[in-house]
Amino acid sequence: MHVDDVDRHPTHQTVKQVIRVAIEEEETTSVLLHEKRVFRPSKAVVEAARVKDWEAELRAGQDIEAYWAAKARQFEWFAPWTQVLDASEAPFYKWFVGGRTNITYNAVDRHLSTERRDRIALLCVNEGGEEYKVTYAELASEVNKMANSLKKLGVRKGDRVAMYLPPCVEAAVSMLACAKIGAVHSVVYAGFSVRALADRIHDANAEILQVESLLVRAAVLGLAMGAMVYDRENRGSIP
Repeated sequence: MHVDDVDRHPTHQTVKQVIRVAIEEEETTSVLLHEKRVFRPSKAVVEAARVKDWEAELRAGQDIEAYWAAKARQFEWFAPWTQVLDASEAPFYKWFVGGRTNITYNAVDRHLSTERRDRIALLCVNEGGEEYKVTYAELASEVNKMANSLKKLGVRKGDRVAMYLPPCVEAAVSMLACAKIGAVHSVVYAGFSVRALADRIHDANAEILQVESLLVRAAVLGLAMGAMVYDRENRGSIP
């Protein structure tokens, strides 16, 4: 229907206005789909960025093996790789053949001997407004405790660990702990149903399921607010 096909009846006038607005919105959206403007970052943003020259980065990336080898050298390795990329069975590629490293060691442990040791690694604010600051040293301690707990439960390299956890410090600790001992973690959104959780446990063939002991989400109804705080070693409370 063309906008001019609507007659002068008051009700039809309202319809006409709706149609006109819809047409205008469609035209606006179409313009956005063909956006050609370029927004350059400020000098301050560029100076603070890890990648300061994207054109140079793109040129370097043309040699894919040399590019990723340079990036990989930023990590610490227990054993160096003998081949950057093995494409002999493409599309099943193998990267850094022969190399040995651990992502948790690089994310946490290697900072313990540097000035970062006492810097904040994780900052968490729960829905009750409670703030937790975890330093690299504290995070390393918690990760080691969790890793040892999993090992005592019989979790070994290659085993699957399902996690039914909300966004919290403990979730990060659990994922890092799994990576440290070589276990595979399967994170399930804490709002999923029992059936959805069961399906994911079954699909992953998980050995362990980690859950929270207590979680209360902030809720607002009219002018009333209730908040639940994660039970961190029984220090949590329900206001």
